[in-house]
Amino acid sequence: MYGFIIRRLLLLIPIMLAVSIVVFMLLPLTGDPERQVLLAQGVQDPSVEQLEAVRHQYGYHRPLYIQYIRWMTGYPPADPNENEDAGVMSRGLLRGDLGFSHKFQTPVLDKMLEALPNTLILMAAAFMISLALGLLLGVISALRRKTWVDYTGMGAALFGVSIPNYWQGLMAILIFGIWLGWLPVEGYHGLSYLILPALTLGTAQAGSLARMTRSSMLDVLRQDYIRTARAKGLRERTVIYTHALKNAFIPVATLLFLRLPYLFGGTVVIETVFNWPGMGTLLVKHGMGAAGGMGKDWFIVQGGVLMFLLMAVTANLLCDIAYAYLNPKIRYGEGG
Repeated sequence: MYGFIIRRLLLLIPIMLAVSIVVFMLLPLTGDPERQVLLAQGVQDPSVEQLEAVRHQYGYHRPLYIQYIRWMTGYPPADPNENEDAGVMSRGLLRGDLGFSHKFQTPVLDKMLEALPNTLILMAAAFMISLALGLLLGVISALRRKTWVDYTGMGAALFGVSIPNYWQGLMAILIFGIWLGWLPVEGYHGLSYLILPALTLGTAQAGSLARMTRSSMLDVLRQDYIRTARAKGLRERTVIYTHALKNAFIPVATLLFLRLPYLFGGTVVIETVFNWPGMGTLLVKHGMGAAGGMGKDWFIVQGGVLMFLLMAVTANLLCDIAYAYLNPKIRYGEGG
């Protein structure tokens, strides 16, 4: 198992390199990054001299490969006379420097570390809700196949899969926040503020999990070893939860971890809808220029996109490890 994990970790090196290139290219693709820097600083109509000064200060006059090397390592300096205390990125990504936010006048990493815990709280709550609802609906529907329970459960799962996150969030705000007044709908000042965004995000993910769980359970329940376990006189609860559910969980675990990147994407939408103070709000409202009519803060955009991509890559790694744990053939030769 340790060898399998080490091989997967080594495979992450070229993947992370490719991710860094993609994230870095977000800035040059804008076509005029120095203008965006000045707009983020509040300069609405920058002069040619100001644009030229920013271009040299950040090294935008250099070839792209030089800019990329500097973004990663901090070397070579953008300008021989560069002031390292001027708020210009100087240490490089490999040393944890994601740049300097001109809107907040603080390092991007500091702002991300402020927002990341809230995002992780929301994701963890939504993940547990999706896991509980998905497994419960899937198992019950499989055990009550072709009954009203099955049809109702799968209808609810189809509804969760089909309805967009933002629409669910808006309806939750309208019904539970405005009409009924049961729950707060904006910000995060306690556990009550977590309920609506976590339920909205979790139920959206639970639908596909429930459908996969039902399909996998039905397949396992037809196997010979299940009939043998029942023939031995084992209690039905033991047959279901000890023999059937563990084997049915192998494809479910794969889907569960592969859905994590979609959970990250849904977090961005839900945080924006509920004004949740997390990474999604930081990226969309502040990085993308929706706050105060200012320009895009591209260091926040780069840092936020990089963080979400890293979490997606980590989710895929966890998926591989979980699948290998549940199915030993994966780590012993077949696909390992």
